Amino acid sequence: MSKYKIAYRDANPSWQELCPVRMLAIQVSRDTETGACFLQTKIVNVSTKPISRIEFTVGLEGEGGETETVDFSLLDADLPAGEVLRPKAVRIKLSVITGSRAVVTRADGETSFGDPIDIDSPAPLALNGVEESERDVLLSEMGADTFKCAGVHSEHDGWWQCGCGAVNLKRGTCWNCGAVREKMADLEDAAFLDESRRDRVYKTSVAILEKGNRKEAEAAKESLERLAEQGYGDSGEKAREAGMKIANLSKRRKKIAVAGLGKDYAGDVLVGVAMQCIRADVPVGTIQMETPTLLGHSR
Repeated sequence: MSKYKIAYRDANPSWQELCPVRMLAIQVSRDTETGACFLQTKIVNVSTKPISRIEFTVGLEGEGGETETVDFSLLDADLPAGEVLRPKAVRIKLSVITGSRAVVTRADGETSFGDPIDIDSPAPLALNGVEESERDVLLSEMGADTFKCAGVHSEHDGWWQCGCGAVNLKRGTCWNCGAVREKMADLEDAAFLDESRRDRVYKTSVAILEKGNRKEAEAAKESLERLAEQGYGDSGEKAREAGMKIANLSKRRKKIAVAGLGKDYAGDVLVGVAMQCIRADVPVGTIQMETPTLLGHSR
């Protein structure tokens, strides 16, 4: 079995602006036993419509200035919107590659695209840990990948770059991470995220109070009190309601505990009588006993 070694790789080729096809990677792998080299490519449909026919050219440059051009003609590509395609590898003559350049020449009926531009990595988010956590929650709710979408998105003429770095052409949702375009600006706004977090804490705390669990109600009360200190809505009133509910739950627990103690005591008396009968060798049924009133009993 042959073993292959990566001889060259460009993991972020330039993109022809407004072209529905983007080259994601160009790679040359060498067979370590025969020395044969193969050109591998990876493309994606960044538009909203499927593409049936795709043609592109990859130009390679060797260490001595030699060049080699490879043409790809995918007449039946049938590449769905947002999907990735890895065309069949092509054997090449060059063995040492120092540079490459890919040019898409056709995407269905389109044959003319913008100039190649470099796609930089997204800028880092200017958020603190709490704000980033809320952002992750909101991303998860929309079905996006929080690990991928970790930067600032950017808007351009006819296209946008997601916080994950992916280029999107007229798409409402990122093909790579699933983030929703119209919500990206809010997800990068510290004030919006803080308000969203407080609203989430408020609604969660109020919902917990309706369950009747004392321990959870105490935690909810603390959260509402913190929100009240920040002047959030009617959280102060809800915190007072939580306090009254906790007090009622405490009274209920005490009543249950007292009732349980009475049952335990009555049981202890009956067991004690039975033991006395056994020691005196007297049948239990021959002894008559009046159980004392619980409230009047003193140990």
